[in-house]
Amino acid sequence: MPIVKCDKDLKVCEKKYEIEKEELIFTKKTTDKTNKLVKAKKYQELGEYLQKEILDNTHSFTEKYKELN
Repeated sequence: MPIVKCDKDLKVCEKKYEIEKEELIFTKKTTDKTNKLVKAKKYQELGEYLQKEILDNTHSFTEKYKELN
């Protein structure tokens, strides 16, 4: 699914990124916390945090990972 941003004044749209059907997408909050833990070299805490996010805070819109819902 392409994600585009359009400028109404210039009447032009630009593709910013694309979301794949089975792609893992984090919220901005999760991405920021992940980056903070990496920079602090807190790898065990990072692993535990990502495991919790994936197992307890993930929704799949495909049949392949429906057990996460």
